[in-house]
Amino acid sequence: MKTSSVFLDVSFRAVVGDFRMVLAATESKRFEAAVSQTADVFEFGIFVLEVVSGRGRLDSEVNQEERDLVDFAWRIHMKNEKAKVVDPRMGSLVNLEQAIRVLDIGLLCTLNESKGRPNMGEVVEFLSMDRPIPELPASRPVALFP
Repeated sequence: MKTSSVFLDVSFRAVVGDFRMVLAATESKRFEAAVSQTADVFEFGIFVLEVVSGRGRLDSEVNQEERDLVDFAWRIHMKNEKAKVVDPRMGSLVNLEQAIRVLDIGLLCTLNESKGRPNMGEVVEFLSMDRPIPELPASRPVALFP
């Protein structure tokens, strides 16, 4: 799934679409079940970071230090300045506390599997607020990629 495949309807509800097919959230239970069983958690984490930040994984239009979104998000996390990752274009429409919670989930998904990366079932529980998010490491894990 790519950020370019997620759209907002007139009520700002997320819908997933690709190849001219759009699935409303209420109509996508079968799709959701299939994705949650086979999704790569690391890639989902990158997707989440892209949505919260409003930019792609590799952005050549920002300075070298911020070019790689995953590196940038982890550096900002280590400085405890996560609000800097949230897309400023959202303005007052965004609940900053919720955006930072989602950012934390994205960062958690980019951990090395042996360092605490959750499975998709756990991610769904974090997103639905049925489960607290584990504390992220204070520093970026060395082996980040799957």
